[in-house]
Amino acid sequence: MSDTVLALAGDDIAYLPLLARYFNMLADGPGAAFHQQHSVPLIQRRHGQGLLKSRQYRRFVQNLSWPISPA
Repeated sequence: MSDTVLALAGDDIAYLPLLARYFNMLADGPGAAFHQQHSVPLIQRRHGQGLLKSRQYRRFVQNLSWPISPA
């Protein structure tokens, strides 16, 4: 499952709301550390730049719970 999520993280920005929901469900689970170290930084590099992208990325980050949130 982590491979699929990682692939979606590097793909289309439209997947960010779905990924935020998934990450929030894992916030206290064993997969949280993997996504915090790999998926979220990939999303930040891929989608955290540019005006339109940064709006959608900011919304994504605001919807994440601790400990997944990079903020």
